[in-house]
Amino acid sequence: MNLNEIMVNTIFNTQYMTKGRLKKFLKQHNYCNDDKSDVYKEIVSVINSSTEKIVTQLQEYEFEKNYKYFSLYKVDCNGVDANIETIEDKINSKEVDFISRDIEKPSIKKYSNEIDIKFSMGLQDSSSNKMIKYPIIATIFKDIGLVCIKFCSVSEDYYEDEFYININNKVKDWLKDNLNLNLVEFDSMKVFKSLYYKIRSNPDEYPEESIHSILMDDEMNGRSYFRASDKEMLPFLDDLLNIVKDFENENDKKKVLAYIDRYESEAIVRSMGITWKRRFSNSRGKIGNITVSIGKTYSVNNLDSKIMYEFLLHHIHQNEGINRERINYVIRYISNYLNEDIK
Repeated sequence: MNLNEIMVNTIFNTQYMTKGRLKKFLKQHNYCNDDKSDVYKEIVSVINSSTEKIVTQLQEYEFEKNYKYFSLYKVDCNGVDANIETIEDKINSKEVDFISRDIEKPSIKKYSNEIDIKFSMGLQDSSSNKMIKYPIIATIFKDIGLVCIKFCSVSEDYYEDEFYININNKVKDWLKDNLNLNLVEFDSMKVFKSLYYKIRSNPDEYPEESIHSILMDDEMNGRSYFRASDKEMLPFLDDLLNIVKDFENENDKKKVLAYIDRYESEAIVRSMGITWKRRFSNSRGKIGNITVSIGKTYSVNNLDSKIMYEFLLHHIHQNEGINRERINYVIRYISNYLNEDIK
C-alpha cells in the first residue's frame, strides 16, 4: 500500500485529526481557505497531488497533536544525547517517516530540554487490509529525568489483544536496548491522591486545579463514584461535607467527619482525574484546560493466566485544544513531586 492510501485511510478511519483541526491545518498551510468546502475531499485532493510535501507537514503535526493516553517513568538521562549519536543506523534519517509493523527506526526531534522519539507503526485492518499510520511518541525530559510514552486509541478493526500494553512495553524495550535507559515507573497515583486531599482541604490555594472525578472501592467492596464537575451525578463525599456544615450538634458533626476520613483512608482508589486551567500560549489569551485521569492497567496474557499489574495509564480527556504544550505542562507539574515524600 502506498503512502497516499495510508494517510487517507488514517485521516478517514481514525481519530488522527478532528474535522475542526483538519480545517485549521488546510488553512494554515494555504491549501484551502473556503469555510464551506468539504475538508475531507480537500485533504484527499492535496495528498494525491503533492504527497511528500503534505506528508512532511502532517509528520510535524504529529509531534504537536493530541494523544489520548500516556505512561510515565523515572529515568537517568545522563548521556542520552551521546547515545543517540551512536545508533544512527537505528534512527530514521529520511524526510518521510519509516512506517513499520514493529517498533523501529523512529524519527527524532530535539528541543532545549526534551527529545521526542516518534515511532510510526503501520496497523492493518484484517477484514479489508487497509493500513493506517499509528504514531507513538516517547518524550525524554532531560532536565527532570522523566520519560513519557504517548499513544492514541484505536478502533476494534485495528485492535489486538492487550494492544496498549504491548505497545508500551515494546517502546520501553527499544529505549532500554538502544539508549541504555532503564525506565522505573513514576507513581502518579500518589501525586494525584496528594493533590486530591490538598484541593479538597484548601480549594482557594489551588485556583488552577480542580477535582474532575474519582472512583473508589470501599472496604466492603462497595463502589462510590462522583464527579465534582457534574452535579447531576451524586457527589457523595462533597454532599456529606456540605450537609455537615449545617449540623448544630457538634458530636454528630464529628461522627460524620470521622466516617468521611475513615472512608477515604480505607477506600481503594481505582481511578482519579484532575483538571488544570491556565493561559496556554496557543489559547489566544483565553483560559484553557486539560483533564488527566489515571488508573491501573492489568494483563492476563501470561503463563499462569493470572491478573498482573502492568502500569499506570494516564487518560487525557479529549478536547481539540489539547496538544503537546498542555500534556507536557501536566507532566512538569506533577514532576515537582518527584523527590517529595508524599503520604
